[in-house]
Amino acid sequence: MIVELIPILTARVEDYPFTEIRLDEFPWKPYYEKIKKKYNKEYLAIKAEGKIVGGMLIIYHEDDLPELLFFEIDKFYRGKGYGKGALDLLIDHLKERGYKKLFVQTGRPQIYERLGYKFEKVAQRGLIMDLYDPYPTIIKKAPLTLIYTEKFLIYDNPYNPEKAERIAYTINYLRIKGILHKLNLIPPRPATEEELLKVHSRELVEKVKKASETLTPLGRNNFVTKETYDIAKLAFGGALLAGEIVEEHKKIFVLARPPGHHATRNEAKGFCFFNNMAGLALSLFEKGYRPMIIDWDAHHGDGTQEILYDKPIMYVSFHQRNLYPNTGSEEETGVGPGKGYTRNFPLPPLIEDDEYLEKFKIVYDIAEEYKPDIILVSAGQDAHRDEKMTGLMLSENAYYQMAKIINEISEKFASGRLILLLEGGYNLESVAKCNYEIIRGIVGD
Repeated sequence: MIVELIPILTARVEDYPFTEIRLDEFPWKPYYEKIKKKYNKEYLAIKAEGKIVGGMLIIYHEDDLPELLFFEIDKFYRGKGYGKGALDLLIDHLKERGYKKLFVQTGRPQIYERLGYKFEKVAQRGLIMDLYDPYPTIIKKAPLTLIYTEKFLIYDNPYNPEKAERIAYTINYLRIKGILHKLNLIPPRPATEEELLKVHSRELVEKVKKASETLTPLGRNNFVTKETYDIAKLAFGGALLAGEIVEEHKKIFVLARPPGHHATRNEAKGFCFFNNMAGLALSLFEKGYRPMIIDWDAHHGDGTQEILYDKPIMYVSFHQRNLYPNTGSEEETGVGPGKGYTRNFPLPPLIEDDEYLEKFKIVYDIAEEYKPDIILVSAGQDAHRDEKMTGLMLSENAYYQMAKIINEISEKFASGRLILLLEGGYNLESVAKCNYEIIRGIVGD
């Protein structure tokens, strides 16, 4: 039975139904085409029963370790042999070209178990598969875990600053710098409606859901697609998942979008639909943790502050003064049981690394007083000097230094427990570099 993989792969495989790979029918192609220009890559769609049933994206590196970045079979076509057939074809093709190993980027090892590959059950970022051995070698230890899925690239509007490339550029840059293979990669889980309602009103949840169904924007900065509600639940659930696995993984960066720190209990705004950080903090607080939130996004996290304002959860924000959303004054310190647990540090435009870092070091004193047992970071990298939406002038090195500081605090007070959630950062090159420096500051060189 002939199986054709277009544009370059042709092979013969037995025992599998006819499958034709057509680049022009690859439904995920637009999301990858614009971010993979620097790579030698193949886009493959898997066609069977006359329909597209899945897709692959393979990247070839100069180090002779090709990478299967994306491999998915539609849920309605799983269990019919298409995935196994496609993977067998890919392996045969790579062997014909002289490759001996394949790196599989996945947080879902169970997929490969179902395809017949057996390996030790450990948390992992991916597999290095020996193409001549059916038993892959596992990357067993990682200094930091990324919670990420390619689904965050689907919810997109290329004309909006908060777009898919914000994450895609980071993944690519981590690969270029040779650090991605050293990290665990775990996919997020979607939040339930019940979990959303612990933070947000039912009116907001229903509004976001209906907006996705009707494609009605929620304000000037909150465009929607039919996937918005589901992807926003996935970002929120990714944050909750970080809290669920933090005892095992310790250092976690949730590389998710859309961001969340502007979403209030009743309103979606500022590119945010659901408040991922508030959800995480409240979940940990209910479990008995004493979380300390550090928000270094250039825009004040008004939604996080509002939702937690009457809770004894420490919220510390460093942001540009007189910038959207024009909140976060030093006088805003909390109410009721939350009095004194909000600390705002509005900063002047044009502030540079040395002055910023000197002010940032107050987090040592706040932690000494508060005694947190877990550190949470709203990591918005839009204070970088290349950003057009803000007026702060930080370099990548500032993020490296801040990451070292928060890591030191987590080690001293929180047994190493540290969770970062991606917030802002809209210059594609600088946000990727800053995310890399943050990871480097946490895990070392």
